[in-house]
Amino acid sequence: MTTIYLIRHGEYENPEHVFPGRGPGFPLSERGRKQIAAVAQMLLVQPVVAIYASPIVRTRQTAEILAEQCNLDSIFDERLLEVRTGMEGTPMADFDAIAGNVYTPEFEAKGVETPAMITLRMRSCIDEIVRNYTGKIAICVSHGDPIRFAVASYSGKAATFEAARTIPVLLAGGYKLEFNTGGVDVAQLYPIATS
Repeated sequence: MTTIYLIRHGEYENPEHVFPGRGPGFPLSERGRKQIAAVAQMLLVQPVVAIYASPIVRTRQTAEILAEQCNLDSIFDERLLEVRTGMEGTPMADFDAIAGNVYTPEFEAKGVETPAMITLRMRSCIDEIVRNYTGKIAICVSHGDPIRFAVASYSGKAATFEAARTIPVLLAGGYKLEFNTGGVDVAQLYPIATS
C-alpha cells in the first residue's frame, strides 16, 4: 500500500482581506506555523520518504516545516499550484459573493482553469509520486480547490464545482489517500486545534 497525505497549507497573513490566489506574499501566520507544527507531530510518527508542494509562499513554508521535522528536502511541483483565476488581489468579499465559483463560462473565457484541467494536473502529480514511491508514504502540500478536485476524482465523483464543494478542506487539514490493489481509500484528516 502506498499512502499520500494531501495537506492544505496553514493559516496565512492577509491583512488586506484580498483573494491571494497565485499572487506573491501571503506567508504563514504565527498561528499557521503552529498548525503545521501540530500536523508534523501527527503525521511524522511514520517514515515519510518525500514531501512535494506547490511553489507558492504559504505552501512552500508549510512543506519546509514538515520537511525539517523529517530531515528531507521539499520538492516543489507546479502541478500542485493554486487554481489560475486571475482574481488575485481582489477583495475577498467579491470572491465570497460568487461563492468561490470561478468555474463558469464567463470566467473560463478569461482563462480560468477548468475543473477537468485542475483534476488532470493534480492526478498527474499524485499518480507519479505513487509510481515513484510504491509501498511508501509521501506528503503533497497544496491548496483548497486543487485538493477538493483530486479527492473528488479519487472518490469516483465528477470533476465539477458542485461535487468539489461538498468536500471540506480546512486550513492545515486534508486527506489520506491509500493506494492498494483494490483501488484508493480516502479519509479526511482533521487539523489539530491550536491557539
